[in-house]
Amino acid sequence: MAPPSPSEIDAIRSQTWKDITGTPYECSTLTLLSGGSANFVFRGDLVAPASCDPYGTVIVKQFKNFLACSSDFEIDLSRFHAEASMLQALGRLTGLPFRAPKLYYLDLSAKIQVHESYWHDCMSIADYFRSRSPKVSPNSIARTFGRQTGEVIRTLHDWASLPVQQALRDEIWKNGPMRKLKYQTTYASFIQVLERLPGLVNPVRDILEEVRDMGLSDLERQPTDIEPLEWGMIHGDFWAGNILSTGLHELAVIDWELVQFGHRSYDLGQLVGDLYERQWLDHHQQDDTRLMIARIGSGYGRMSEDMVYRTATHAGVHLIHAFNRRRADVEALGPEKALQIMTYGRELVIRGYTRDKPWLESQGFDTWLTYVPS
Repeated sequence: MAPPSPSEIDAIRSQTWKDITGTPYECSTLTLLSGGSANFVFRGDLVAPASCDPYGTVIVKQFKNFLACSSDFEIDLSRFHAEASMLQALGRLTGLPFRAPKLYYLDLSAKIQVHESYWHDCMSIADYFRSRSPKVSPNSIARTFGRQTGEVIRTLHDWASLPVQQALRDEIWKNGPMRKLKYQTTYASFIQVLERLPGLVNPVRDILEEVRDMGLSDLERQPTDIEPLEWGMIHGDFWAGNILSTGLHELAVIDWELVQFGHRSYDLGQLVGDLYERQWLDHHQQDDTRLMIARIGSGYGRMSEDMVYRTATHAGVHLIHAFNRRRADVEALGPEKALQIMTYGRELVIRGYTRDKPWLESQGFDTWLTYVPS
């Protein structure tokens, strides 16, 4: 998958700058931000800062029908409309335990969004984890943000299920191509990832294929008038890099383009899988990871037993795909360590799918299971 060339990126930047010139959000410069894989995301310096952002900057997102990290990978533009719908809906609310970026401007023709910029006084939870300061340890992050993050996910899931959000749910259902992308990059392909290393698949192939088929069944499921609590609107890309701390003891959630109808364990499982990934690849202590997982569960609160097991299964699928997302990091650890990581991911998948309660309790899910109604 080849990324766009520097000249292609410059051409996109130039056209984006032209498209917002003459609007209240005209920028003197556009600086490409790192980390975005789907869209071209720029920080723009406003020509007239007083018009909106007090810092004089905005986030400008340019959506294309291909990935920003791979120009030969086509991706549907339904995500542009889905994110806009979510930000507009969230922007009308008050009293939530989290914020979402304000949506300042939409160009429906050029597929450009202009957002409020959080970057001056915020750090993502992922950035906190990367910090080498002794004052910002994984343990302190878990104690500071774990429960609050669980509360954010629960609030989003409950809010999205309210009867008054029916029109929004109908709009988000149109983001079906992102549901398909989610399946393709998780359940449809995790067995192929495991097959790159010896001995991980054949002894348990039948179970792994059942898990893959479960993911396909999720993809094919249609929404109904009365959904079980485990199903509904989800963020779709809930990992530590999309959760920001504003410095005011509140969290902000960004990147809503994968919002979709799905099983809510996908949001919880991706976040838990991201934590396991950091434990293995960024050398976090196992106890810190388990503390963070426990506090997320306490923040999310009451859940079904099936939700706990499916969260563990999805966390394993996410961890296995670290071999794709961070292949160089995995391989740098050596073949023995890479095999350990993939084996642990496989165990999460199997133990969650087969509902192995004692094993999951030993991995940080013990507090989660206390929130299952008896």
